[in-house]
Amino acid sequence: HLDINMSSGGAQPERTNAEGEDLAVPLPQEWDLEALRGMRVVLYQNKISPPCCKIRALLKFYKVPFETVEGKKPDSDYKKIPVLDVGDRQINDSFIIVKTLAPIL
Repeated sequence: HLDINMSSGGAQPERTNAEGEDLAVPLPQEWDLEALRGMRVVLYQNKISPPCCKIRALLKFYKVPFETVEGKKPDSDYKKIPVLDVGDRQINDSFIIVKTLAPIL
């Protein structure tokens, strides 16, 4: 069950998660590190935020190319940072981002 109000412009409910909750639909099993390196990855962040630093360090360690955008993700119902867009999926909450990506990395 997701407690996210999906207004127009927001991610589809099955493509994102509420804070502290796993993704409603897991990432595809065929995704691996090489697939991740070939996808568009965008981190919505604040440069001095420790949770954002954790995600940047993880992506850099595994040499996953990514873009950064300062601030919250526009048009997202999730109002905190970090938010990580991987392809067409949005992952919220630094703990859930790490937990979700760990099997791939």
